[in-house]
Amino acid sequence: MLNPSIYCVLCPSFHGATLLSLVLGNHSRILALGDTVPTNPDHHCGCGALVSECEFWQQVGAVAPRPELFSVPMLNQAAVIASSALAFRWGKTLRFEPFARGVEHQLAVCQMFAAFAGRQIFVDGSKSVSRYSGLKAAGFPVRGVLHLLRDPRSFVASSKRKNVPVGQAAARWSGLHKTISLVIRLMGECELEIRYEELCLDPEEHLLRIQLWMGLEPESLLHSLPNGRHWIGNRSMRTFDGTIVLRETWHDTLSRDELAKVEEICGPQARRLGYDLSS
Repeated sequence: MLNPSIYCVLCPSFHGATLLSLVLGNHSRILALGDTVPTNPDHHCGCGALVSECEFWQQVGAVAPRPELFSVPMLNQAAVIASSALAFRWGKTLRFEPFARGVEHQLAVCQMFAAFAGRQIFVDGSKSVSRYSGLKAAGFPVRGVLHLLRDPRSFVASSKRKNVPVGQAAARWSGLHKTISLVIRLMGECELEIRYEELCLDPEEHLLRIQLWMGLEPESLLHSLPNGRHWIGNRSMRTFDGTIVLRETWHDTLSRDELAKVEEICGPQARRLGYDLSS
């Protein structure tokens, strides 16, 4: 898998990025590691072993999930995006070491594993705008961005269950999607928007659309993940049988006042992205 074409899934949390990337990884030419980079050695790999004990992740070793210029996350994201955009516009390479070296090593390890043979496309499902910007600035062959969208009410409801205040969650949804759209424009990136709700309601049509966009011969992707496959992400994917179901629990999770707050904060951005929050 020398110099694979890279496609990045960009979105906030609770948008189905792990699901999308791993289902795409059922294609014979696509390699997807779910969330792509483990953040905790005590997490389990898709093969069932702890990350700290998994043969694959032991060989990968420590990988920076994104370039690190500052310790404050918001400041770091702004700095990485700005410097990456400038480098890209000026035709310069900005590697953000040790970030780029870690990515190269991870791809080299993937090449060594027989299970990944013939996989010429790497789907990065980390969801990170900073990571995408770093890959682009470092000269990796990023061919496009899958911008995964989801109704902000679903995102806010999921965040509320994690004890995040409704207003804060709504602002985060709007801000992250604005940032993603801005970065895609700055980088002149090829973008494909996918609405999570539409993907769930007609997965075959939208998976076909993605495969054709990537220039692939379409394959049937709606089946369980192979045993022993290495990936990081939501444990529910271990029992995935190929069935995608749309769940919209925000109806029962958010009060009328909370829904009004979400519409107030997210309404303009939501309408631009195809969501009508007044319904």
